[in-house]
Amino acid sequence: IEVQDVIDIDRLSFKLIENMRSMEPRTVEFQAGFPVAKLKFDAGLRLSEEVPDLMLKKGMRIIAIQGDSVATKEDAEAKLQAISSSSGPWSVTFAGRVTPEQFNMAFSDTKFVIVGSDQKERELIPGGRRRALQWETRREFCDHIVAYRKSEFKQQCAAMRRGLACVVPYALLSLFTWNELEAQVCGRSQMNVDLLQKMTKYNGCSPSDRHIQYFWQIMRNRFDEFEKAKFLKFVWGRARLPVRAADFQTHFTINQLAASARNPDAFMPIGHTCFFSVDMPAYTNLDIMHKRLLYAITHCEAIDADYGPRSIQAVQDEDSDDD
Repeated sequence: IEVQDVIDIDRLSFKLIENMRSMEPRTVEFQAGFPVAKLKFDAGLRLSEEVPDLMLKKGMRIIAIQGDSVATKEDAEAKLQAISSSSGPWSVTFAGRVTPEQFNMAFSDTKFVIVGSDQKERELIPGGRRRALQWETRREFCDHIVAYRKSEFKQQCAAMRRGLACVVPYALLSLFTWNELEAQVCGRSQMNVDLLQKMTKYNGCSPSDRHIQYFWQIMRNRFDEFEKAKFLKFVWGRARLPVRAADFQTHFTINQLAASARNPDAFMPIGHTCFFSVDMPAYTNLDIMHKRLLYAITHCEAIDADYGPRSIQAVQDEDSDDD
């Protein structure tokens, strides 16, 4: 893990490191053939124009060319002229944002301590509360911060590992990448509708029934992955399917909703999360089934079996041809 990786993870804690990195002198390498005329600078050796393709900002001060210090504009121009026709790469070093003296003054109150995620202050090294941050120790300070953050949760991670080892032996963990392990434990984020259909039983209806065919069309062609996950929560209380058929503890069951026989379009589906099943009215067309299912999985954590024509009217009034 590099310093920048940790900065990306915890930007607030590592703002100090990021600032210190920008204070360091910066050496830029130029390839042969780079037009020296692009580097325009004033008498103080500060760039008078930006060089966007190299991320050089106006005001950056040249302190060395090819590792040799330069003190005047004439000296810098002469060195650049001499290397402009060279066949190999060449470099220019720009000063950092502050001098060592300015750095020491700015960080005179900063000690070798850090505030952990539990909001408790800890020393980065023995006696860290008595040691002030100096220019000479800036990199050591950064290294200690990174090392602390990388090991801050060792105890918690060890506990999680021991718990995981109760289910999956340590020796087998090395066989999986983290992506593969996540899929084995949590299932895949994309639902395998073919697997769900294979693991489905029917009660009071059959796979050839028109409304059952409507249901599988909706699962495959109308529901996006988010809506499929919501449907699974509606009927099973979980958002992902097992990876393989052998991992299913029970089959998914589609029951015929007998109470809806006279007017199926007026009834809502009923999910039974404890039994991984749904009571499905024999809807007369694909669009009505899609609307009823979508409403149920979006708005209803529990659908009462007495959902009849009068109580469903509110849903129908909200439907439009533009839905």
